[in-house]
Amino acid sequence: MDNRPFLYKFASELMNQVGQQFSLSIILSIVSGLTQSIGIFLLFPLLETIDIMTPKNPANEISKVYDWFLNSAGLDKSLTLTLILFFSILTFRNVITRWQAILIPTIQLNYINQLRKQLYRSVVAVDWLYFSRQAPAHFTQILTSDVNRIGFGVTELNQLIAQVLLLSSYSIVALLIDWPITLWVTLCGLVAIFLQQRMAKRAYTLGYHQTQQEKNLYQWINDSFINLKLIKSSNKEQRAGRLFNQIVDANNEIYLNSNRHHADLNFYFQLYSAVTLVSLIYLSVYWLKLPSIHLLVLIFIFSRMMPLVSSIWQRFNRLKHMQAAYESYQKIYKQCQQHACAGSEQFQPPLKLESAISIEKLSFNYRPETLTNVLSEINLTIPAKQITALVGVSGSGKTTLCDLIAGLFKPSGGTIKIDAIELTEQSFTQWHNQTIYLTQDTLLFNESIRYNLCWYKSDATDRQLLQIIKLAELQEWFETLLMGLDTVIGERGILLSGGEKQRLALARALLAKPTLLILDEASSALDVLNEQKINRVIRQFRGQTTIILIAHRLSSIKISDKIIVLDQGRITEQDNWQTLSQNNQGLFNELLTHSDLNN
Repeated sequence: MDNRPFLYKFASELMNQVGQQFSLSIILSIVSGLTQSIGIFLLFPLLETIDIMTPKNPANEISKVYDWFLNSAGLDKSLTLTLILFFSILTFRNVITRWQAILIPTIQLNYINQLRKQLYRSVVAVDWLYFSRQAPAHFTQILTSDVNRIGFGVTELNQLIAQVLLLSSYSIVALLIDWPITLWVTLCGLVAIFLQQRMAKRAYTLGYHQTQQEKNLYQWINDSFINLKLIKSSNKEQRAGRLFNQIVDANNEIYLNSNRHHADLNFYFQLYSAVTLVSLIYLSVYWLKLPSIHLLVLIFIFSRMMPLVSSIWQRFNRLKHMQAAYESYQKIYKQCQQHACAGSEQFQPPLKLESAISIEKLSFNYRPETLTNVLSEINLTIPAKQITALVGVSGSGKTTLCDLIAGLFKPSGGTIKIDAIELTEQSFTQWHNQTIYLTQDTLLFNESIRYNLCWYKSDATDRQLLQIIKLAELQEWFETLLMGLDTVIGERGILLSGGEKQRLALARALLAKPTLLILDEASSALDVLNEQKINRVIRQFRGQTTIILIAHRLSSIKISDKIIVLDQGRITEQDNWQTLSQNNQGLFNELLTHSDLNN
C-alpha cells in the first residue's frame, strides 16, 4: 500500500509524465521568487535616496549591502540608477511571469493527454472477462470529467509551489528586517495551517461525493440513450426526464456545497488575517518600537504575504477536492494493468489453421469462488474451412465456448489447440489477428460505409469494396445511395435496416478473409428473406474460411457441415443435420420439433 502523502504522489506522477516541463516550471518559480526578493531589497535604498531615511530612521544592513554592491561595480549611488535597477528587476520578473503563464497551461494539457492516452490504451488492452464486468460509462466518466479535474489540479500544484517559494522569499526579507515580528507571524501561520486541516478533510469528502455523483450522471446518460427506443415506445419520456433531473440536481448540490466550502474558507482566513495584521502593528509600535520605515516596509511585505497565504490555503483545499478524482483514476488504471491481456514480447508467427481446432477437457467458470462451471469436460474437434454450428437452449454455454475459442479469455481447465499449437494468453494476439467475431448486436461506427468496410482491412481499394458489397447482396441497396461509399450510416448503423446492417458487417468481415469467422445469432433478428441472403453469402466462403455459427433458429444452420448440441455446459450430440434430425431420442430432435422450421 502506498502511504506517501497525496501531494508527493501527485508531484511524482507529474515528474514521470511531463518531467522536463514541470522541472522548468519549478525553476521559473524559484527565479521569480528571487527577483521578487531583490525588488523588495531595493525598496530600502530607493526610499533612502528620496530622503525618506532620516537620522531618526537610519538605513539597515540592506542599504549597506546595496552600497557595497555599487562600490564594487564602480557605480555612483543615485535615484536614477536605483530606479533603473528597480525597473529592470520588475521587468525581468514580468518576463518570467509571462513565461509561466504560457508554460503551465501547456503542462496541464500535456498531462491530461498523457493520462487519457495511458488509460485508454490500458482499457482496450484488458482481458474481455474483466471488461464485461465493468460499466463502460464509468470509463467514460474517468476519461473525461475526472481527467479534467486532475488537469486543473496540475495548475493548482504549479501555482501552489510558486506561491510557497514566493512566500519563502518574503519571509527571508522580513527576517532580515525584524526577526521577532517575522517569527510571530510565522507562528500565526502555523496555527492557521493546523486549523485548516478539518477544512481540508471536508474538501476531500466533497470531492469524493462529486466523483460518485458524476459516475451516476454518466451512467444514466449512457443507459437512457441506449434504451431511448424503449423509453419513447412506452411513453416514459417524462419519467426519464424526472430521473435525469434528480441526478443533475444532486450534482448541482455537491457543486454548490463545494463553492460554499471555499467561500467559508476564504471568509475565516480573511478574518484571521485581520487579527494577525492588527497584532503585528500593535507589537511593532508599542513593544518593539520599530522605526517607521521598518514598519512601513514590514506592513508592505505582510500585506503581500497574507493574500499569498490565503491563496495557498485555497489551492491546497482545491487539491484535496481533486484528490478523489486522482485516486479514482489511479485505481481503475491499476486494475486495468492487473487485468491486461498477456502477450509475448517476442515475435511469434501467426497461428495457422489448416486442419482443425481441437478442444480437450475444456472447462470454464466466470467466478472461481462458485462451484458451478459454465462449461465442463468439453471435447470437440472443429474442422478447418468448414461450417460448424452450435445449438442449445439459452444458457447452455454456446457463446462462452466461442469466446474461449476466439481467445477472449483463458479456460479454467483443459486446452484449445489450433492444429497442434495450444492457444494460450501469450498467443492470443496472434490469434486475434486472424479471427472475426460478429454478434446479434451489430457493431458499426457512426462513419461512412468506406470507413466501416475498411476497419479490418485498411488498405482495401474502392474496387474491392464494391466487389464485397455485391457479394454481400447489398448492390441494390447501395445503388440508391447518393453519396455511395461516403454515405454516413449513423450511430450503430441506425439509418440501415436490420438486414442491411448484418450484411454490411458480414461484408466487412469477409473482406478481411479471416482464418476463423464466428457468427453469434447473426441472423436471429432478421426475416426469412434476409436470413436466406446471409446464408447464401456464408456458403460462398465454405472451403476458404472456418466458420462457427451460433443459432436458436435452427433454419439458419441447415447449411452447416457439422452441428454441436450443448446442454448445461456439456456436449450431448454432434453430427450432421441429417443424422441428428433422425435421432428421435436426442435433444436436437426436440429442439427441431419446437423450432420455427416446422411452422
